[in-house]
Amino acid sequence: MTFRRTSLVLLLAIVALPLLAQDEPEHQALRQIKALYERAVNEDRLDLLEPYFANPFYGVMITSKRVSTLDEMKQYWATMKGLMGPGGSYRVSVDPEKSVIMGDFALARGTTSDTVKTGEGKTYQFGTCWTATLHKEGGTWKVIQVQGSMDPVNNPFVHAYAVEAMKRAGIIAGVIGLIAGLLIGWISGRRRTA
Repeated sequence: MTFRRTSLVLLLAIVALPLLAQDEPEHQALRQIKALYERAVNEDRLDLLEPYFANPFYGVMITSKRVSTLDEMKQYWATMKGLMGPGGSYRVSVDPEKSVIMGDFALARGTTSDTVKTGEGKTYQFGTCWTATLHKEGGTWKVIQVQGSMDPVNNPFVHAYAVEAMKRAGIIAGVIGLIAGLLIGWISGRRRTA
């Protein structure tokens, strides 16, 4: 019985390993797109991605903004850079999981580590999850669809907004308290003199 199981496992390994090895060049090609994406974003050179956009293309950015062309993606990044302010920067590092390759289609997913530095010198570090569907056209993998998302509650932008809101609320409460105190003091002073 043990000999049969061992033989079966060995036979499966002999058959499966060449099949797995056939996908390795495809995984390598997909990793090259990952490296190019990092370079394009980190160097603010999104045109580098043009050969890897399928037609049609559909994307949902981490802010839920939809894009369907490279020009729309450039507009999205221009808006993001505007929020960062002059001198701001954005850096990304992509950590993909192993893609699922099914013939001329690939399903890719993973995470990113992102760092935003604003022109005011504030630094925000966060991560996203992403998925992508790719199709091989003319020997080149092209992105058909991509979606990125980040935690909508527990992220540094929400935290920074909450801190600023608390500061504003504290200042407003202090001003109201000061006005109320002065008003009460003025009223009680008038009563004593009357």
